[in-house]
Amino acid sequence: MNDSIAGVPLVELILVAQAVASGAMCGLIWFVQVVHYPLFATITGAGSREHAIENQRRTSPVVIPFMAVELATAVAVAAWPPAGVGRGAALLGLALIAVIWLSTFFVQVPLHGRLARDGHSAAVVDSLVRSNWIRTIAWTARAILAAWMLRVAVTCPSPTPRAVQAQRREAWDGAKRGAAQRDHARGLTAFGFHGPAAAACRRPLVPKIRKQRPSSAGTSTSVTIVEKSMPPSSTAPRPR
Repeated sequence: MNDSIAGVPLVELILVAQAVASGAMCGLIWFVQVVHYPLFATITGAGSREHAIENQRRTSPVVIPFMAVELATAVAVAAWPPAGVGRGAALLGLALIAVIWLSTFFVQVPLHGRLARDGHSAAVVDSLVRSNWIRTIAWTARAILAAWMLRVAVTCPSPTPRAVQAQRREAWDGAKRGAAQRDHARGLTAFGFHGPAAAACRRPLVPKIRKQRPSSAGTSTSVTIVEKSMPPSSTAPRPR
């Protein structure tokens, strides 16, 4: 994921949204665990049903957007893990969300439904408080993990599209050079050059400057450049 919006990498925007959503739900669930749910035990009588119904009606618009953003960003991070985060941490974050959602819809929501249908029940309220620790611990771990992911992504940013293209181009050029060297080596072997002689032939051409002293007829100096790549004829191997 190498796209960007207004110059900011898309992966960082996703991680910021994830950290905000998880942090908000972490703070909210601790309030619910310590303050909100225990107060259910003090609400008795005929108004307990109306209180439970109104609690569900007002809570859903607050938590659903944060939970939806958290789920969407967690799926995106798991599909395209940022540099330095790794797929294992991303999948762990997704697993924590699975625990939270399963606990919410199979444990807490039915308990709220019983309070809204039957009114106050000390046993139901106690079950609600105790079972909510599952979400409290999971959301706390989610918030810590989301903050860590954001920190890692900022300190170890993903490569830009231009850098990725440059790396691919460099790797392609290296592969072509390696293939050319292998083809050259096969050609030398086919013509009977082996061992040190073949290695000498594979050495790049080295210019050798040969100077001539002035002759008695004049004072001019000539320079001849000889390209040397083969060993002397006395040491060159005979073709096999």
